[in-house]
Amino acid sequence: MTKSPKQPGKATAKKPAPVQPIAPVVMTPAEVATPLRGMASALVHIDEAPFIEIPTQVDEEAATTVGDEEAEGIYGSSTLPSQVKMGGKEVPLGDAVNAAFEKSGLSVSEWNSRSAEELDALISAEIDPEEPVVVEEETIYSFLKQKFPRMETIPAKVKEVIEGLEHYSHDMNPMRPTDALTGAQHQRGLLYTFITALNQDGSVSKVAVECILWYFRKHSASAFGPLVVYRFMASNKMSASELDCLRALLNLFLATAKVETRREALKKNISMRRVVETLTNERQRENLLNFYS
Repeated sequence: MTKSPKQPGKATAKKPAPVQPIAPVVMTPAEVATPLRGMASALVHIDEAPFIEIPTQVDEEAATTVGDEEAEGIYGSSTLPSQVKMGGKEVPLGDAVNAAFEKSGLSVSEWNSRSAEELDALISAEIDPEEPVVVEEETIYSFLKQKFPRMETIPAKVKEVIEGLEHYSHDMNPMRPTDALTGAQHQRGLLYTFITALNQDGSVSKVAVECILWYFRKHSASAFGPLVVYRFMASNKMSASELDCLRALLNLFLATAKVETRREALKKNISMRRVVETLTNERQRENLLNFYS
């Protein structure tokens, strides 16, 4: 009988050998524990390691005292500046707070129980007192120096205007008793001062008018105040045109003395055409219009 040839590329399967059953190993608990203890002892030497006791309780009284006094800190100030002067040197505010706290002899809790005002007082006592700020009073000459920095010398006619305004502001102060005759003479002198300022060359006239307005600002509560500057008009022996001119210029200078409200005053309260009509020559009119243009 002829056998069939084997197919190429295919292996003939073999049957696996039968598995013999393994008998179970039965160990007592003592026999199981013995090798495990041996392995643990070999690995970490448990029997030889030192025993360290870890505390599980904290001294609550000591912790409270240390925590409160060290961790809480001391209060400072929310109103004093962050930089202050102590002994002439600029230092952080914290330096003054620490100095005040040490000097007070208080505990942290006692210090922190004080009011903000009390703490500020204690801290401020350690700070150098502030030096008073001396504000120099503005004078007509300091004003001119600032207003006209390129003007090396004050023109003689401007000095004459200043002198007239100075006399008027002193002698016509409402706190000084003045009779009608003397008051009328001062009003005539004031008109003369105004006309002197307007009769100068353009640049000199501008400086002189600035002086007039400065005196109106400076003495707005006294001699050049709106309630007193029109005094003694009835007893004045000036002509009607002179009185008209004086009133028109007083109205103008009163309304425009303050720079910040000058433009608005010119629009609402002043008729420049009416003012220039009271002046006696073209130079006066031109200087006045140029100043307010």
